[in-house]
Amino acid sequence: RAGHTPDQPTARPTGSGQSSAPAPWDSSWPGLGDRGTPAGQRVATTDPGSGVTLEVYLDEKRWGTQLAVSVAHIAGPLTCRLIVVGRDGSTEAVSSWDVPPDGYGTAAHPQPLFVSGSTRMSRQDIARLDLVAAGGAGASSRLASLSP
Repeated sequence: RAGHTPDQPTARPTGSGQSSAPAPWDSSWPGLGDRGTPAGQRVATTDPGSGVTLEVYLDEKRWGTQLAVSVAHIAGPLTCRLIVVGRDGSTEAVSSWDVPPDGYGTAAHPQPLFVSGSTRMSRQDIARLDLVAAGGAGASSRLASLSP
């Protein structure tokens, strides 16, 4: 994969669908130019139920953690949120977006979605990241989840 350095850690299988396998696309991240992939620890998963692939780079900062996120194999229309869950049980929405009907990382639209966000939580205080689809009347469903 272009720009990937072998010393970047990857997620280890935990029985929850996490995988250290590379993402199903081969491209450098938009906006990074010749820098290749984002800085930080890479974690990725493909959820066995939804089929959604979630890849996140977590970069520790003095103020918290910066996140670079890629989502693929997701069809719309959906409204999605990336939620950070702290080890203390606290939650924080990092980013939200709409998925059009043709989706991202699909046959109709092969390019994955790339978004970024940040959280005040330090990297070691993050228990997991949940990608959720917002439903009507405030209901939501988890599309993918991973532990860094």
